[in-house]
Amino acid sequence: MRRTNVPRPPMGIESWLRYALLLVVYLVGIYWLSSFPDLGFRRNPIIGLASNLFHIPLFAGLAFCLLRALSGTEGRQQVTWRLLVLTFVVTAVLAALDEWHQSFVPGRQSTMKDFLLDLIGSGAMLLIVRLRAPTEIEP
Repeated sequence: MRRTNVPRPPMGIESWLRYALLLVVYLVGIYWLSSFPDLGFRRNPIIGLASNLFHIPLFAGLAFCLLRALSGTEGRQQVTWRLLVLTFVVTAVLAALDEWHQSFVPGRQSTMKDFLLDLIGSGAMLLIVRLRAPTEIEP
């Protein structure tokens, strides 16, 4: 017996536009947050740690929004490995672009650590979605 994804009805254009708009707003929010110059708050070790760890839920949310926009189904999305890999790759490219953008902001720098935290957030969300994906047993 093999587990397969349960088919979902296709998403209407209104639903797709809603998720696409949410994705655009989310991306603008990330760009806005990464545009702030360093104001010296990160010298406090607790604030520095919190700001580094904030990458994980931020990019988990981005992966979720992107997955919803790409899935093309209503309700709990039909999850395929192809969709998960595509979402992860696009999120990784967006994370790299965010780090590159930060390299131009006064007092900010792009770091591999931040990029890896972004990937951890994205990967964790996609793993959660995959584990919770609706499945049925084929005879």
